[in-house]
Amino acid sequence: MSGPNRQTTSMTAARYANECIYCGEHDAPLTKEHVIARSLGGDVVLQKASCKTHGDITSAFETRMSRETYGVQRARDGVPTRDKERRKVLMAQRVSITGINAAGESETVAISRDEYPHMPMIVRLPTPGLLQGISPDIESGVALTSGLDTDQSSKISRRFGLRDIVWSSAGINPRTVIRVLAKTAHAFACYELGPKGFEPLLLPLIVDDVGSGSYFVGGFEPERRQNKDPLILREDEIFGEKYLIVDISLKFFPDMPLYQVVVGRPLAGSHPR
Repeated sequence: MSGPNRQTTSMTAARYANECIYCGEHDAPLTKEHVIARSLGGDVVLQKASCKTHGDITSAFETRMSRETYGVQRARDGVPTRDKERRKVLMAQRVSITGINAAGESETVAISRDEYPHMPMIVRLPTPGLLQGISPDIESGVALTSGLDTDQSSKISRRFGLRDIVWSSAGINPRTVIRVLAKTAHAFACYELGPKGFEPLLLPLIVDDVGSGSYFVGGFEPERRQNKDPLILREDEIFGEKYLIVDISLKFFPDMPLYQVVVGRPLAGSHPR
């Protein structure tokens, strides 16, 4: 049974946590936390929300996802970056590709990264195990799919007179993506309800990288397209217990499916701020 949805539509208003949303520290210096990482197109900010220790932890895995896996795509799509010079260098780098020439021999040539065909890497997750009644000790399988911009690959093939070119996509660690989704859901619940406004379930996964990620983080079956709003907080009753669930649409990458994350349990009398 579903409860009322709570959603943010302005996506620009800043709110204050006044404590670290990961450990509760409030005496140490606190920095702002983007609910969706700025490097992934987010602009919702929770001020005074992260101590240095936990800011470094979340920044590290968000950076791995945004730079190592989606750095080229972010550059092509104009997603904001703090390091514009690094982006210029990245896109100007030469990349080797190998194909078969007219003589039937293997030949390797170099093109700029900016010319390389778009190959989106998509992480597809099953429904969170908690919503299916699956044991938290079981880690469900993850599907990785990648497409290829055939128009651009054909242009490169004709330009160099090569066929059967071997194209490779950026590597991806599904666990990193799961932790990014978990952090996003937790930060959004804190943004909407306040750090003390719910019982959090994701902190071990976010902070210490322990536990089954697929128990709390997943997609929909059948798969759903992204929502209009990047983040929606809803309350559902699952097997007789109430849970808070965040639906996440990563707008920087519209090919990504809609994800859902079981973020915590509601507290009596808790309401959106």
